Amino acid sequence: MKIKNLVGSFAITALVLSGAISQVHAIGTSSSNYVGIDGTEAEFEKYFVMDKGIQVPNATFSFTVKAGTAKTGDKTHAKILAGVGTPTINDITFNADDTANVVTEGEIGSVGEVPTGKHFVKKTGTIDFSGCNFTEPGIYRYVISETGTNTGVTNDTDKIMDVFVTDNNGTLAVSGYVLHSNATDIALNSEGDAPYKLEDKVTGFVNTFESADLIFGKKITGNQGNKFKEFTFTLKITNASPNSKYTIEYSGNRSDAQDEPETGTKTVLVTDEHGNATRTFKMTNNTFVTVKGLAKGVKYELTEDAEDYVSTKGITGETEAESYTGEQTGTMNNLDVKTGFTNSKTGVIPTGILLTTMPYFVVVLAGGAMIMLSASKKKEEN
Repeated sequence: MKIKNLVGSFAITALVLSGAISQVHAIGTSSSNYVGIDGTEAEFEKYFVMDKGIQVPNATFSFTVKAGTAKTGDKTHAKILAGVGTPTINDITFNADDTANVVTEGEIGSVGEVPTGKHFVKKTGTIDFSGCNFTEPGIYRYVISETGTNTGVTNDTDKIMDVFVTDNNGTLAVSGYVLHSNATDIALNSEGDAPYKLEDKVTGFVNTFESADLIFGKKITGNQGNKFKEFTFTLKITNASPNSKYTIEYSGNRSDAQDEPETGTKTVLVTDEHGNATRTFKMTNNTFVTVKGLAKGVKYELTEDAEDYVSTKGITGETEAESYTGEQTGTMNNLDVKTGFTNSKTGVIPTGILLTTMPYFVVVLAGGAMIMLSASKKKEEN
């Protein structure tokens, strides 16, 4: 097994054969005869989980590493030394260009299978221990914390990194790195050639992007309402991550050729460097637009130019599933928002003045016949 690779089980049979366990218990022995060694690098996985069908959100995760708490060993547990030096970890970033890394099935570290309706992007982080000088055999403990202020994302909990330094015939060697979730004791198996017991090993950090879709539509009613008339909708997005991309889908009597994007393309909305975006849409009767994957905490505002129509907020259908009665202005949570506008124009037709077409036509015919008969009679008299 490669030293850099963090795996679910860390076997130390080779460590035991080289006298590792005896050295772990002899941590208190003077280290003056050892030549200190620097650490190398260890790897961990970074899992970013999100809803299927959305763009990979912009997110940057940073990490800090500090020395863990030392623990006194005994006959059944290994002694733990506080970490030395200052390990470093580079930032890990995600964005919409990470499409090649999207995974739709498989396991997310120790979490298990990908939840239904989700997919994830996985990247590898590296912890650099080259600036850490180890001067005696033992298990050196570090605490890794994840930081970052990404909209719609909660940082994962702290992880523990243990570095195993062993004696190899009087020479120190870094024999392995193990990542786990709690600062627990490491049990020594009573069998001298068996591995240490550590039940909470993990492969990395897991984050879930909390988002929902914004769906809005248009309905036109009234005996004077033009079902083919287009109305201009304006959507404003604020408090989103800068330079993020959101997929736009169209349905109903809606053509994306009617779209007038100010940023992105007709099917992708892009926020600016401040996390804001404005987009106009031409909407007619029974047209619907979906903006997918807006992060929890993103603010939205939907308005329209109703012109000379009476505008009512929302669209009420025959069933609850057909109704779009959500707020036109609000903050996204983790539930889809369905909203829109109903425009109506109704005209009153006067009564008591107009004749129906058929009786009027009969009167005209009767009048014409009387004129013809009268002309014929006069001709006979002459």
